[in-house]
Amino acid sequence: MTMVQTLARRWQVRLRTAWRPLRVDLQPVPVGGRGEPDGGQPSEVVAMPGQSAVAIEAALQGWAQWCAEHAGACVEVGLSAHWLLVTVGEEAPAVWQHYYGVSEDELHQHWVRRQVDMGAGQALHCAMPRALLDGVQAAARAHAIKLVWMGPWWIRQLAQHVRAQCDLGESLQPWSACEPGLTVRASLAWEEHAGQPVQVRQLWCEAEAA
Repeated sequence: MTMVQTLARRWQVRLRTAWRPLRVDLQPVPVGGRGEPDGGQPSEVVAMPGQSAVAIEAALQGWAQWCAEHAGACVEVGLSAHWLLVTVGEEAPAVWQHYYGVSEDELHQHWVRRQVDMGAGQALHCAMPRALLDGVQAAARAHAIKLVWMGPWWIRQLAQHVRAQCDLGESLQPWSACEPGLTVRASLAWEEHAGQPVQVRQLWCEAEAA
């Protein structure tokens, strides 16, 4: 295939996926499947074992292969909770140091912090391994992949749940989402005088028993 043909093919893929981006879920545990998410959006799962530096390298190898096969595409990347540090509130570094032993120096050197909108005027404090983010972006650049969005795969489900609870008054239902080896949970609180009365009070992860 000539350079002109390669560029033309990538442009066709970009146009085809501009309004309906492909979805890739990067997970460090094998789930061994591909499928269509709710709403019929194109979806593919890249499953990788473990949570160590070796696992990050393996995940990036799978991601690079996927990028090569879908060069030029617009893509949303959903990240497994296994990769992430997450919390609500303003004391994220202190929370992560208390529960995970991650010092502020280590957080600065090896993690990338972001805030992800949860709706209801709240933001999720999130940190992902710098090596994972750098590798994802490098492979995307190499294959002209446009990263439309990158964040926790379950964040939109949580936001929808919070919005749905506004009609329930103080009879709020907790939220949870499962992925292989892990369950993400959130408790909600009713804040009578807040602009958005339903707020995420706590968010945490629970590992499945071996």
